[in-house]
This record gives sequence, C-alpha cells and structure tokens, in this order.
Amino acid sequence: MIKSNTVQGKKGEAYQPNILCFQVMPGLEPELYSPLLESGLDAIIIGTVPTGGVPNEGEFSFITFIRRATELGVPVFLLRGSLCAARKPKYEYESYRRDMRVIYEPEIDAIKASIKAGGTPLERPDISMLLEVVETIRKIYTNRPGYDEGIGEVSRRYSSLEFMNEIQRIRQ
Repeated sequence: MIKSNTVQGKKGEAYQPNILCFQVMPGLEPELYSPLLESGLDAIIIGTVPTGGVPNEGEFSFITFIRRATELGVPVFLLRGSLCAARKPKYEYESYRRDMRVIYEPEIDAIKASIKAGGTPLERPDISMLLEVVETIRKIYTNRPGYDEGIGEVSRRYSSLEFMNEIQRIRQ
C-alpha cells in the first residue's frame, strides 16, 4: 500500500491520498486485502492479468472485493498486466480494443464481471506504467474529488471517450 505520512486534517498540510496497489496472480486470496477496505483508502489500483480481467470464480475471485470497495466509495482502477513488461518497460498497446479481438470468451467474462462489480479499467496504460499511474491518481485525489468526479478525471487521462462509453454500456 502506498500510504502517506501526512496526518489527515492537520491545518496547513496538504492532503496525501492513501492508495492501495497490488498485482493479481494465481492463488492470491482477496481476503488478504479486505481488512484494508475500511482503513481510509482513497483509491485502489489492481494490476490484472494481461487480458485485463481478475479472477472471477471460486475462492480466489476478486469480484466481491471490487464490489465492496465501490460500495464503500473507494474507486478501483484496473491496470492491465503486460506480457512484455519485463523486457520492454515502456511497451504500450496501440489499443486495448485491438487486444480484445484475441481474448477467449472466459477472459471476456472476467473483464465484464470486474466492470459490473464497479472496477474501472484504464485503456492505454499497462502495469509497466504503474508509477506514472499512481502519481497521476495521487495528484487527482489530493484535491479530494467526489467518487464519480475522480473516476472521470482518471479515465479521461488514460482512456478514450469511445472506451469509456463501452465501459458504461457494460455496466448497464
């Protein structure tokens, strides 16, 4: 977790957002992070599998975790894992939509389940850009935006209007 040293509410000090970041991997149990949901988080960034989804079935499903976070007003941003991150740190896909054409149906279901639970995938960055994304989210949430306002501002920075409209269509 990326946590600030600033005491919240202390007069004259800038607010420092608390952001939880982690990468999903086989066998990672969501219960490990569940106690943190009520600890004053401002945002969560989940590094997904390269296709963009999180485990969505069985004991390792993150769907309930994402749903609970959004119910508590904590936005959950989904940052695609990258098959190329180790050898090309700045590799960026041309388009998340292009990659969707080669994804198998169960993985599409996992992506849709995480979106319907309240997760917000980011179109352009992948996990190799984590530090940049964290810094951007930190700057946005320093101003303590409302739930929808913060998600909108981050989404506009990292996703096209067409992509954001598709996310809204899936949520309906």
